[in-house]
Order: sequence, then C-alpha cells, then structure tokens
Amino acid sequence: MFLAALRRFAPLMASPAFTVILTGGEPFLYPGLEPLLDGIKDLGCRRLVVASNGLKLARQPEAW
Repeated sequence: MFLAALRRFAPLMASPAFTVILTGGEPFLYPGLEPLLDGIKDLGCRRLVVASNGLKLARQPEAW
C-alpha cells in the first residue's frame, strides 16, 4: 500500500531534494522493511532516511 502511494511521486524521486523518511514506532521491527526499502529504491529514490530508536539494533546487532 505504501509503495502504491509512493509511485505517484516516482517522477520526482530522482531529484536530490526528494527524501523518503520512515519513522514512527521502530521501523526495524517492521517485518517487511527490507522489501519496502528495495521497492523505494526501485522507484528511483536517491535519498532515504530511517529514523530508529535503535531498539532492534541493540537487541540483535548481528541482524543488521
């Protein structure tokens, strides 16, 4: 669903000024994060920010 909404912005994503920011809760706990990030990249996004509180990184550093 999120990628479908982002497709509307695909023509703008090549611009260095366009940024996708993922926040809220803990993005690294989202089970579909890796395919989501791949999909955003495939749409042409050049700049992506994931705001994390580091919860999963602290618990499972080997996972990332």
